[in-house]
Amino acid sequence: MARIKCLELNISEVCNYNCEYCIFHRNIKNKSIMSPWMAESVVKKYIKYLAGNSGHIYLGAGEPLLNWEAILRVVDVLRSNDNIWLSFMTNGSLITEEKLIFIKENNISVGLSLDGKKETQLRNRPSKDEGINSFEAAINFLKLANKIGYEVFSISATYNKKDFLEDAKFVISLCKKYKIKEFDLDYDIDAIVIDDMNEIVDNLIDAYNLARRNGLRVFGYWLIPIINKRNKNMSKLCYCDNADGSNVCVSANGMCKICGYDSHEYGLFDNFDDFGNKELVAKYKQYDSGRSDCLNCDCYRFCKGQCIFKKDINRINCKLIKTILLREKELLK
Repeated sequence: MARIKCLELNISEVCNYNCEYCIFHRNIKNKSIMSPWMAESVVKKYIKYLAGNSGHIYLGAGEPLLNWEAILRVVDVLRSNDNIWLSFMTNGSLITEEKLIFIKENNISVGLSLDGKKETQLRNRPSKDEGINSFEAAINFLKLANKIGYEVFSISATYNKKDFLEDAKFVISLCKKYKIKEFDLDYDIDAIVIDDMNEIVDNLIDAYNLARRNGLRVFGYWLIPIINKRNKNMSKLCYCDNADGSNVCVSANGMCKICGYDSHEYGLFDNFDDFGNKELVAKYKQYDSGRSDCLNCDCYRFCKGQCIFKKDINRINCKLIKTILLREKELLK
């Protein structure tokens, strides 16, 4: 397998929001908080494994700021390792000026989850705490970042209704206002309705092109087949880096996983050499089996069978991918 470029460390699998479309919380029933000492231990092993090479640690799964102590431990271990990039996504509701200053001083890349205007944000991303307004929390996060001169890495939006262009425009305007360089744009796979396909694709393309015209980077899982199609190195194509073993996950309870969204676990994590173990690799490769319905499809070389652990995914997503590929020329490069 390829060298592990990214460690997804699930320091918090719990969240203080009940987002409509959250894949993680659909798939993972038993959620927990990683102990700070475990986070420290895994990071030390990752540093040893990298042996001076560059790497990436992503604090994934739920809301990372629910486990601030683990973040402090991870940062402390990384102080002498400038070659490792540390990042996470947040809903912004738990941030304080003190914490954000710490994040800035330690060069942590943080993205914000925000879906659009107030009505959409409150519907899609309701807080479990009635005292927290998810829209106001996100805007306050942006204002605080602007106040202390911290550059938010990205704003991430996921949609599950067919008409979302106005909300996407609002997010793009915030990116411009607060000098955010990346817009992560996605659509909830499980919410796709075949009769709405053309309108969904129209909205995705229009939002993508507007963001690109405003100088933003754009990423979304629906874009991966397009990215692959435009990649001249066909031998290196995959749906995501988890699919070829470049990324691995350690869950909050210390178990090896191929992806943070997956419910499958492959035993208690010991060291990164495990991911070179033939038996473990064979388990990973099971995700690529049973795709006989994909192998004769013209799109397979670009989508690579889609998400590696959702083999039984509603095939309507295939229609989305095929439609996007047919309309590739409409997407700005």
